[in-house]
Amino acid sequence: MAVSRKEFARHSKRVTSTRRWHVLRQQILERDCWKCRRCGEQRRLEVDHIKPVRTHPELSFDPR
Repeated sequence: MAVSRKEFARHSKRVTSTRRWHVLRQQILERDCWKCRRCGEQRRLEVDHIKPVRTHPELSFDPR
């Protein structure tokens, strides 16, 4: 069953709009020297989850 972008955003926004997320995001970017861990790119960086927040809310603030 495919999940729409709107449905995905609804779950993610609860996490990504918090102060805790913004602090964690900054820490992760600094940890990774502001580069993509896969390709080394330094533009348009995203701190993202491999497992969606909607199905794994317990991992929302896990920096791994």
